[in-house]
Amino acid sequence: MKYREPLSDEAELQLNKALQSGCLDVACLVPTLRDFLVQQLSKDDWDGAQSLKMYLVFQDDDLEDQDWYNEGFPDALLLEHTYIAYKVILAHYEQ
Repeated sequence: MKYREPLSDEAELQLNKALQSGCLDVACLVPTLRDFLVQQLSKDDWDGAQSLKMYLVFQDDDLEDQDWYNEGFPDALLLEHTYIAYKVILAHYEQ
């Protein structure tokens, strides 16, 4: 499926670093990513090479005002990584 591509090395490094540092609000990201997957990515309408960070702001426009999001959310994550990124963030949240 288009939005279930493995994370690139850079995206995985950035995401793990952000999660380990605690700079991401995972309690906010989990439902936002889940809703984005269900509402927007259930169809193959979007270019997987686009920035996940940018598209999540369309899902939740409050994110653009959050320092933790602007500074901590990995720029290397693309729409094609959304499902895997969600699973990684969810696993971190459930720990």
